[in-house]
Amino acid sequence: MTYKIIAQVIKISKTYTTGDAMITSLERFIFDLNFGGLTLIISPLASGKTTLLSLFGYVIYPCFGEVFIDGVKINDLSKYKLLIGLMCNK
Repeated sequence: MTYKIIAQVIKISKTYTTGDAMITSLERFIFDLNFGGLTLIISPLASGKTTLLSLFGYVIYPCFGEVFIDGVKINDLSKYKLLIGLMCNK
């Protein structure tokens, strides 16, 4: 059975700066989310689960890499175009 990819991150990296320290949440991570399948995200504490979901929801921006939602690369979209485009895409 073939599933349609509805969300995808390609070589995504996200780092946070706190004081003098840099924390890497995801580093060159690749992940596909398929429609019609069951996906479980299970990993140790502080390994990037929330960061990944926030990238898919575009609550945060990646430091490096590409984010696709329903085949549309959303990295370069303004917040306005992102909101309007995703709402009207269907």
